[in-house]
Amino acid sequence: MLFSIIIPTYKNFDYFKNTIESIDKNSSFKHEIIAHINGTDTQTESYLIDRNIKFTKSIENIGLCSGVNIASKISTKKYIMYSHDDMYFLPNWDDHLIKEIKS
Repeated sequence: MLFSIIIPTYKNFDYFKNTIESIDKNSSFKHEIIAHINGTDTQTESYLIDRNIKFTKSIENIGLCSGVNIASKISTKKYIMYSHDDMYFLPNWDDHLIKEIKS
């Protein structure tokens, strides 16, 4: 059971990068990460391309909800999770969430 983690972002590269790194470091499983870039942000776009992370983008800031809705359309997993671009995922976060879903 893996998740698609949808992360909309708007000119918040340092925190966004920290969020991605915390997912990589602290997940027990390899999840699909899908970002949505609100507005022009070449630094974030380059980072996502370099890391081979899926993303969608809009020319202007269309907000969190619209960004999540657009990004979720390219999800390939059964469960979709939303994350802010400044969250930090703690160790084994996904183990706990999977146990909760199964109960």
